[in-house]
Amino acid sequence: MEIDPEELSLGITTNQYFTLQNLGLSKDSVKKYIYELANNGFLQITDYSGKSNVYNLTKSEVAYINDDLKRIDDSIHQIICREVGEWVVDIMMEDKFVEDLSIMNFDSEVKKPPWL
Repeated sequence: MEIDPEELSLGITTNQYFTLQNLGLSKDSVKKYIYELANNGFLQITDYSGKSNVYNLTKSEVAYINDDLKRIDDSIHQIICREVGEWVVDIMMEDKFVEDLSIMNFDSEVKKPPWL
C-alpha cells in the first residue's frame, strides 16, 4: 500500500498504520493500541476515510496521565515481549515516571516542531 506523505500529515487510519508498521503487530493489537491512545487523550479523530476513523495527535497537552498508564504489570510486559520483543520490555523496565515531565518542554537549542 503506497501512502502519500502529504496525506499522512492529515492523520492516519488504523489500516494505514498496520500496513506501514514493521513491528509485527497484529491488526487487532494496532486497533487496540490506537483506541487506547485516543481514549487517554493522546490521539483524536480528525476525519473519516470511508468507514475508518482518521487519527491525529491531540492539539493540546494531555492534562493528566491515568495512574494505570504509570504502572504496567507483568502480564502486560509478557504481551509486549511476545508481540514486539524482549528488548522493548528491557527498555521499559529502565523507564521511570517523572511528575510534570512533558514532551512540550524543549531545550533552547532544539528546533520546535511545526505545530507549535
